[in-house]
Amino acid sequence: MEPVSTQSATVAAPAPRGPRRARKATGIEHRQGIRQRVMALVRVHDSDRPCSAGLLYDLGADGMFVVSEQRPEINRCVDIELALSPAWDMAIRIKGLVIHHHKHGFGLMFREPDDPALALLEASLC
Repeated sequence: MEPVSTQSATVAAPAPRGPRRARKATGIEHRQGIRQRVMALVRVHDSDRPCSAGLLYDLGADGMFVVSEQRPEINRCVDIELALSPAWDMAIRIKGLVIHHHKHGFGLMFREPDDPALALLEASLC
């Protein structure tokens, strides 16, 4: 039988990486309810920049994540336009507030949760 060391080892806790871990560590979480994965092309309207394309990727009752090269500043108000029927030129426009960035896009919290456009979007996803 081989001898076993009686010395105790200390293990350092991993350091938090990036704002997502820091936000969870402090207990601050803005999301409400379940998120759905959605793949839909959108237009991002920011008053300081020309309209750009994005991909609606994650959708919940209180916000969404948009994959985009454009990353508006945090606390910036933007509008997201989602085409319901390109053939009939029908789209909805959702007002939001940028709440975080990621290297692939940005998270948006809805500014007007009682907006009829959100009700229509929610009904079409069920």
